[in-house]
Amino acid sequence: MSTSTNSVTPEKLLCGSHNLDRMKKEVEELIPMLIGLAIISHSGPISTVANTFANEQIEWRLTGVVYIMSRKDSHLKVECWLKKKIGTGNAMTASYTNEGSWWGARPSENIQRTHEGLAVFVEGMLSAFPDLQEHLEPFLSAAEKQF
Repeated sequence: MSTSTNSVTPEKLLCGSHNLDRMKKEVEELIPMLIGLAIISHSGPISTVANTFANEQIEWRLTGVVYIMSRKDSHLKVECWLKKKIGTGNAMTASYTNEGSWWGARPSENIQRTHEGLAVFVEGMLSAFPDLQEHLEPFLSAAEKQF
């Protein structure tokens, strides 16, 4: 990713910084929200979870246990892995975990790519937890409100 020095301005740098801060905040808010709602919405027996949601750029890994009778003891771990072409092969770079970590040598790039992959995570969660959709309806309705 190359940028001409003529296009580097303080305003653009600050705008980019604010956008990255917002992206990071949105990832760190959305993932725990979906995990919490997935645990609440789960209606089956005790479930061991091991799912992967992926496309050609990103892979989300979801592991853990959901207890129907003791939701507070349920735990779901999320990891985000970024895919990268290297020569004729592929490499995976760890980017994020919901246990409070951002990984990688280029965290700004990882934040942006992780944020861009949130739709893959949402779609995967809806597939893995079919009852989750019902719990998302209040949020979707509130999103239509204008202030």
